[in-house]
Amino acid sequence: MAGEITSNPNVITGLASGMDTKGIVEQMIAAERKKIEPVEQRKEAKKLELDAWKQTKVYLDSVKGVADKLSKKTLWEGKIVSSSNPEVVEAIATSGAKPGKHTLVVDKLALNHQIASQGFAAKEDQIGRGEVVITVGDEQTEKIVIDETNDSLQGYVDAINALESNVSANVIKTGNKEKPFQVVLTSKKTGREGEIKVVSYLKGEGEAPTFDPYYLQPGKWKGVVRGEQREPVPTGTGASTAIPELIGDYTGEDPLELTFTAVNTGIIGVSENLRMRWEDNTGRYGYLDLGSFNYTPGEPLEIVDGISLILSEGEIIVNDVFTSRAKNQDSELYWWKSDEERAPKITQPTSWKRQATEGGPIITGQFDGTEDDVFTLKVVGSGQIGQAEDLKIEYESENGIKGTAFVGKGYEPGTKLSLGKGLELELKPGLLNDGDYATFEYQAESTANYWWLDDEDRHEGGAITNLTNWISTATEEEGFGVPAGKKPVGARVSNAQKQIVGTYTDFDPKVYTFTALKSGSVGVTKELELRWEDDDGNSGTLKVGGDAYQMGTPIEFDSGLSLVLGEGSIFETDSFTFRTFTPVIQPPQDAEIRLGATELGGGLLITNPTNTLEDVIDGVKLNLLSTHEKPVTISIRGDTEKALEGIAEFADAYNKMLLFFKDVTKYDKETNEAAPLQGDRNLPRIQREANSIFIDPIIGLDNDRNMLVSIGLKITQEGMIDIDEEKLTNAINDNLTTVANLFRSHGTSENSGIIYLGSSEKTQISGKDGYDIDITAAATQGSYTTRQAQGPVTIDENNREIYVTVNGRESDKIILETGTMKMEDLAKDLQRKIINDKSLGKMNVVVTSEDGKLTIRSNVTGSKSAVSLRVENVENILNHPLMNGESKIGTDVQGSIKGVAMQGSGQILTGPPDSPFEDLKLYVSLSANQVGPGSEANMVFTKGVGTKVMEYIDKVMENNKGALDIYTKNVEKQLENYNKELKTLEERITSKREKLSAKFAKMEGQLGQLKSEQQYLSGELAKL
Repeated sequence: MAGEITSNPNVITGLASGMDTKGIVEQMIAAERKKIEPVEQRKEAKKLELDAWKQTKVYLDSVKGVADKLSKKTLWEGKIVSSSNPEVVEAIATSGAKPGKHTLVVDKLALNHQIASQGFAAKEDQIGRGEVVITVGDEQTEKIVIDETNDSLQGYVDAINALESNVSANVIKTGNKEKPFQVVLTSKKTGREGEIKVVSYLKGEGEAPTFDPYYLQPGKWKGVVRGEQREPVPTGTGASTAIPELIGDYTGEDPLELTFTAVNTGIIGVSENLRMRWEDNTGRYGYLDLGSFNYTPGEPLEIVDGISLILSEGEIIVNDVFTSRAKNQDSELYWWKSDEERAPKITQPTSWKRQATEGGPIITGQFDGTEDDVFTLKVVGSGQIGQAEDLKIEYESENGIKGTAFVGKGYEPGTKLSLGKGLELELKPGLLNDGDYATFEYQAESTANYWWLDDEDRHEGGAITNLTNWISTATEEEGFGVPAGKKPVGARVSNAQKQIVGTYTDFDPKVYTFTALKSGSVGVTKELELRWEDDDGNSGTLKVGGDAYQMGTPIEFDSGLSLVLGEGSIFETDSFTFRTFTPVIQPPQDAEIRLGATELGGGLLITNPTNTLEDVIDGVKLNLLSTHEKPVTISIRGDTEKALEGIAEFADAYNKMLLFFKDVTKYDKETNEAAPLQGDRNLPRIQREANSIFIDPIIGLDNDRNMLVSIGLKITQEGMIDIDEEKLTNAINDNLTTVANLFRSHGTSENSGIIYLGSSEKTQISGKDGYDIDITAAATQGSYTTRQAQGPVTIDENNREIYVTVNGRESDKIILETGTMKMEDLAKDLQRKIINDKSLGKMNVVVTSEDGKLTIRSNVTGSKSAVSLRVENVENILNHPLMNGESKIGTDVQGSIKGVAMQGSGQILTGPPDSPFEDLKLYVSLSANQVGPGSEANMVFTKGVGTKVMEYIDKVMENNKGALDIYTKNVEKQLENYNKELKTLEERITSKREKLSAKFAKMEGQLGQLKSEQQYLSGELAKL
């Protein structure tokens, strides 16, 4: 039984007719549906086309994104900053850095001032009561009150810390057994501006902490007494000059050989940590301390086996050597020797080794002889060069030239002495031994072209050749020997009275030495002078003669100290010393660098209160970490890697977009299938227009650098971007700016006071002729200037409270220091208060004073820049020293291009709407005196490939106007029409199905009725 439900649920099809009426209906509907298939096919094609356009937008957005990076200065102006020694200087790029190299030497780091008080037995010790005034640099003075609640050492520290000022205080415990506790004050600010000053007004029981420096009065005059001479200065040249002598009775059982070697260079009994090493032939050795703390010249030093060494005054030079021998007691078996011959014996030291190698004579000059000659120099006398009484050099040549050169007392080693005939003799410091000699030859004829001679034997004519060192004639047994004792000079010591006065203001303890430069009586002898020097190398000269000094008058010489001289005599080379002492643990030291210094020295000295310097090298912050004697090189270069990556990213995105364009417009001949946009003319047009941007020159740039092909980028036949990486890398490394201008928007001005800031797609390029920029008014800062004060001003309880408003922002209540002061002191106080104010502290507001007027200047320029003052107590306005002044509102910069007025805001000029210069932004830093009639600058404004591509894509994708938006919306509209058409066809099919179903249902009903009637008639007939 058939039985599917039709649209009429009460009808069972086919019951009456026996026909498949539903199948018949569906066949008829299927024939009707074939009309829909072409429409659906066209709809699917449009959907693919729409998807292709949407994907095109994705690719264009991708290219626009990377093009936007190329058009911005951030990609091109990135800098890589490096330090050759980051452990000494850390360099960080900020903004505005320019490529280059800078050298600097860090001589000092900025330090916090740190001072310590005298010692106390306990933290609870009483310190008195009263006030303590603490000042840090030029800042406001802080006061603490010490009363019964805090009159202990710990209370003192707690009171300072409660101030919350730029000073921190601590009690530290030292190793002192009796008074181990000290107060240590530390400045929170580095540099000289962090110097701490403490003044105590404490009285009563206990000892107040003090931080004052002090000094001891000078000791006795030190002069030439009993043959003593002025202490020499180490030279480290030539040979050692100290005379060695061995004394004692040798007690060893075997012959002994001794070698003495200088460990370092210095003056016997003067230099600190001066040492000599000795060793013998048995392997024994030791060290001799010859420094100022351990040895006095002439003292015997025990060596070994009863032998002692004596060294005279003089210098020893590192690695210089002398030797000696000792003979033991001979056995009685040597009966043929006398008792004297068999006795032990010490051989006196040999000459210093350097005297025979590096201390030899130096011959210079041009000999005027015409024949070859041979000279012999012979030492007469023994002792130190320049010190021994009768030391001299006798010279004689084979051609009869003779003479004598005195090299003893009065001769300065290194000075040249004439030998006659144009020859000169020079001697380094050292010892000479009687009878030693040296020779040299004069070669008159040139042998430079004698090829058969060895190179060392060929000389130009008139040459000094074959100069020997000193040759000793002393036998090994004789040794160097000890010259005759020095003649005593006799006692004579300065006796002028002396005193140091003043307050010591330096931070380091020092030793000062005063030395007489001439002999005479204080205040009587003309041109009498004293030279002072400290152990830091500072020095000066004081005139104390009758023509310049009156006895008893203080003469200031250094750090607040003065010398007072009384009646008496001073002798040349006499000296005295005194010491200063300070409570300083660490001085308030500024950082010091020398910019441009090399290993040879030099450089521009720059000081800074902190170890961070931001204005030494443009665009670079320097963090000083340690000192070093060698220069540090700060290298600044463009971020070429970032630029290369940006260009490569752009080319990759562009090429991927073109590959997509090719894919969606292709036709596959093998499958006869067409891509969604095959045959579409719009996409190829976008590609052609984009490619032309890469090919066209950049208008405004020089002809030799206005096309991408000049840096290694070209368009292939397929329209793709091809990069010559080597050529591009070289171009970027050679001149990054040139490459940047090919991609970005850029304005170039010959006036550094007018700088390009930015632009938009509405800004028109200038062409090679550029834009003439006429600045008619410079931007100014708002300010407030008081009336002129005729003298000191008084701040008291009635006028100390003021409010300062800068650029619309008002300060908290500012409370000025009270007292009568100069206007410049009031300006300093107000400046400090503004810096510490919560509202204005970070605004860099500047307070100055000139000609009795105080001026507060805004930190910005423009019409929004303004400064004003107000007080709460209006009754005292008329007499207030800061009120009733003149306020000046800041002004914006004004200017024009080709007669078109620009819009000014502060120091920024912007091109007006609907002009060729719309959205062109310029930064103008010119001052009023730099602005004159006519144009101040000419700016060439260009747009590079990155900017052009970005603007082109923006134009293509612009809503309702751009080609891509139009193409996409056309396809969407067509797709919408197809949907409507399909909906209509579906509605028709549904309606037709319903009609056919109804007709067949009606037919079945009628057939059923007929069949029912037939059955009724058949039954009735059967009854008949």
